[in-house]
Amino acid sequence: MLQQSCLKIRVDGRVIEARQGENLLELLKANGFRIPTLCYHPGLPSYGSCRLCTVQVQEGSKESLVTSCTYPVREEGVEVLTSPEEVVKLRKMIIKLLLARVPSAEVLGELAEEYGVEPEERMVKGPGKEKASSKKGRPVSEDNIGEEEKEKCILCGLCVRACNEALRKNAISFTFRGINREVAPPLHLPPEECTGCGACSQVCPTGAVYTRVSGDKVEVYPWGAEKNMVRCPECGREHFTGQLVQEVDAVFSSNYPENDLRRYVNLCQKCKRRASANKWTGGSQKF
Repeated sequence: MLQQSCLKIRVDGRVIEARQGENLLELLKANGFRIPTLCYHPGLPSYGSCRLCTVQVQEGSKESLVTSCTYPVREEGVEVLTSPEEVVKLRKMIIKLLLARVPSAEVLGELAEEYGVEPEERMVKGPGKEKASSKKGRPVSEDNIGEEEKEKCILCGLCVRACNEALRKNAISFTFRGINREVAPPLHLPPEECTGCGACSQVCPTGAVYTRVSGDKVEVYPWGAEKNMVRCPECGREHFTGQLVQEVDAVFSSNYPENDLRRYVNLCQKCKRRASANKWTGGSQKF
């Protein structure tokens, strides 16, 4: 295995070591630098849509603003400034615009407090203000302002990338353009491709996507997906959705037809651990 070369770069006057091609955002966070971000997740390819992680980078005589989540460290001697005046001004503008769209999102409130940003009254949706809605082009009025205030989607794309790129399910995608742009399932109907895994809700930074267990069903909002849960054959606890278990079982049956690992598919996490421990110890483990 080839060993990656080690580079030295300067960040806010401090010299730190980096691996060739290392993601700048991860490097900065690992070294204790506070870099805001809303569209980045270490388990997904970098996207750079929110632009909050922008920093100033100087390579030789070239100075530029880059999104740190999409910037790989390539050469020695790079100088990085994480919070120069120009970058702070940019972040404040982005936060202000996001607040105008989603004033109820807690994470945006925290960022606004950190950067001393207050939304301008003329930009905030409110009763009696005829401002184009981000959904179906409806004007915001007293009749639907409550619904609009509950919307927390900032169009970061994390849920779409988790579903499409990581899981290959394509249950949701971006639809429409401009002020009507939103994330939705095909035809705005509950997606059959959704397995109820909850990956979209796990990566959502604002809580716009969430899952709720109701009885023996898992409901995924706002897609309207509703999936039945299955019970663990060992302890009787409801855990995964039936559709998810069937798909995992199909993968095992096609790729490992003679492997006894298939019997683990229907077990909950606790019983899987107990079964694995019993297999290797030959005993009866209790947890």
